[in-house]
Amino acid sequence: MLVIDAMGWKYSSVGGDIKFLRMMQLGAGGLVTDGGVRDSVSLKEYGFPVYSASLTAKQGPAEFWPWQVNDAIQCGGVLVRPGDALVGDDDGVVVVPQGIVDEVIEIAHQREEVEAVVKAQLEIEQCSPGKYYPFNDNTWKLFEEKTGKKQP
Repeated sequence: MLVIDAMGWKYSSVGGDIKFLRMMQLGAGGLVTDGGVRDSVSLKEYGFPVYSASLTAKQGPAEFWPWQVNDAIQCGGVLVRPGDALVGDDDGVVVVPQGIVDEVIEIAHQREEVEAVVKAQLEIEQCSPGKYYPFNDNTWKLFEEKTGKKQP
């Protein structure tokens, strides 16, 4: 995974087709930057996720030069350290500090379990999500009734 701090500068790219071809050849897991990228059609063919603040046609070599590697940076206003976990989907990317990855995974799975119960109940009741979401006393009562488990 390559994370690039472009200091939020979205108008020039941190790279494009040629640079990212090399990432693909090296088996990169993905790219995250708070800057822009170019050649988005080609990037989609490389098979790794790309999260950028913008797409641009402008090259950026005069504005972006590698300064540090494998060091703590900020990207999009978030501290990213080597070894942190990055999790991304169509909505964006979150950074999970290395020391709490297991705890965050456990919380995320618990939340998914609760949300599945809530969604199933909303299908039955056809009511406003506000009855159970955001999580409230009704949520936990329902969760316990449906699963036999206490509030996580």
